[in-house]
Amino acid sequence: MAETARQTRRVRSASAGALQAGVRPGQTVALAQASVPGLTIVEVDPGAEAAALSRLAVWALRYTPLAAPDGEDGLVLDTTGADHLLGGEAALLSDLLARLRKAGLSVRGALSSSRSLSSGLARYGSGTDGPGRVVPQGGEGEAAAALPVAALGLPRDQADALARLGLGRIGALRAAPRASLALRFGPELTAALDRLHGHRPEPFEPVSVPDRIAARLVLAEPIAHSAGVEAALAKLSAELCRKLAARGQGVRVADLRCERVDGEILTLRARAAVATQDADHLCRLFRETAATIDPGFGIERLTLLAVRAGRKEARQRTTEDDTAQPLPPLVDRIAARIGPGRVYRIAPTEADLPERSCRLAGPLARPSPLVWDRGPRPTFLFVPPEPVQVLALLPDRPPRRFTWRGRQHRVARADGPECMLGEWWRTDAEAALTRDYYRVETEEGGRYWLFRARDASLGEGAAGAAEWFMHGVFA
Repeated sequence: MAETARQTRRVRSASAGALQAGVRPGQTVALAQASVPGLTIVEVDPGAEAAALSRLAVWALRYTPLAAPDGEDGLVLDTTGADHLLGGEAALLSDLLARLRKAGLSVRGALSSSRSLSSGLARYGSGTDGPGRVVPQGGEGEAAAALPVAALGLPRDQADALARLGLGRIGALRAAPRASLALRFGPELTAALDRLHGHRPEPFEPVSVPDRIAARLVLAEPIAHSAGVEAALAKLSAELCRKLAARGQGVRVADLRCERVDGEILTLRARAAVATQDADHLCRLFRETAATIDPGFGIERLTLLAVRAGRKEARQRTTEDDTAQPLPPLVDRIAARIGPGRVYRIAPTEADLPERSCRLAGPLARPSPLVWDRGPRPTFLFVPPEPVQVLALLPDRPPRRFTWRGRQHRVARADGPECMLGEWWRTDAEAALTRDYYRVETEEGGRYWLFRARDASLGEGAAGAAEWFMHGVFA
């Protein structure tokens, strides 16, 4: 690709084939065409490239709520608090680069505690680093030592001057006296060194999905206490809910971004079980975690963003006196305290075996059209089933006595068998699976669900002495 600068057309970037033929970025287009006959030249479209990079930054929001374009050819992501969702920093970086390569892009990446260091490693790192490198905490100095001074983002003439003085690498530059460097090259050089090693904040303006609804508040005086955050949150929630109501929508997932005066961005997330337009309810969800915010020297700007919105179903108000607490706000408050993954209900699925006939669903999800049309099922189901020792009068009769978890039980009543066959379309091992289930009641009054297995799919012992299993307990 070619660009025109100072009335001279120069090569900005080249494909792998052109690089092998001798084309180098920075040389004139005339020289490149003379060296490689038949070279295809494509003019750079800065507007189209910037728009494409912005779309790529919006796509990167799948990894973190804080992402933005970095220069003309890069992305910057703040993955603080988000890397554990993909198994750690290395797994997140590997997944990100793999997806971009699958899309046909040639990419390199790095992850560290410093934005400048990550940018320098991605752009100027050695080939031995591979396409992605994760710098551990405390290893920033060692990782930066071999980088050229161009990684600091200095003007080209200043970088050339440093190279002529024998300070072409960050390691040599860091060993030089700081006072002399600042006197000769200005304070911006030492400031760039501090940013590279994470000693200075590097804030950036994250992108947001264009059609997402947001409410923003810029404060005349920074706030440094939780009461001020709650007051600002009340205003933001009211404004956001007004915008959602105008579209007939409600918020399902919302992010609260707090930008501190030192450039640090803190993000909190709240989830609602159903789309809501209740500003007070939205405030209560954030209030559960607002105490974890560290305002530092003060928060100067807050943004409340509707990450996921849904259609708000209209309901006719009843004329009867209804003093019961609505269920959705109660579910949301419980989920905010103990975690959204710990609040659920059981829904049926199309499966024959009991351990596969149910799944976890959202606490307020729409009821499934499926129903359990089998016989009575136990309240507690053991997955996997636990082996038991059983004594029966005949091999095909109900048990008379069984030993489970080291305790012997005598059976007073039994009902069955209920025969179940394996789902043969899953695996070959289930083609011969057969289970005979019995509901038994012991002399102590306990009610259990046992079955006799006629296959070896349950592991060692299923076809031998321990062919009986405990699958559930009735309440």
